[in-house]
Amino acid sequence: MQFANLKAGQAIPRNADLTVTWTPGTADPTLNNGQVTIGGFSDNPAGPQYTFFECTAPGAANQFTIPAWVLATMAPTGSTTVSGNPFPLGFMYIGQYTNPVQLPPTRGLDLGILTTVLFNGYGLSFE
Repeated sequence: MQFANLKAGQAIPRNADLTVTWTPGTADPTLNNGQVTIGGFSDNPAGPQYTFFECTAPGAANQFTIPAWVLATMAPTGSTTVSGNPFPLGFMYIGQYTNPVQLPPTRGLDLGILTTVLFNGYGLSFE
């Protein structure tokens, strides 16, 4: 699963809703009740401030709007230099968790739950 309307290096305004879309039919309805997880993080070493959000949406909808009030909480993205080029310290991702599996109690563990996740995303900046 991938975003259909975001691209690497894109600037995301922090003062407006952001509707993200993903490739139709790529959400697996058997995983996590057909839900997809959309998230992002932003780091600003000048702050220092690191912010993160994560939303869950029905996979079959093929779109979700992240409200402006969520984006407004994100730190303005800083950057670092990689091989002489500026590199933004922000990222947005989309994917699905697998259905959780309960692990048997062992060695002092009262409850264990295991899940895996596969995310795809892009480096970008929140401005």
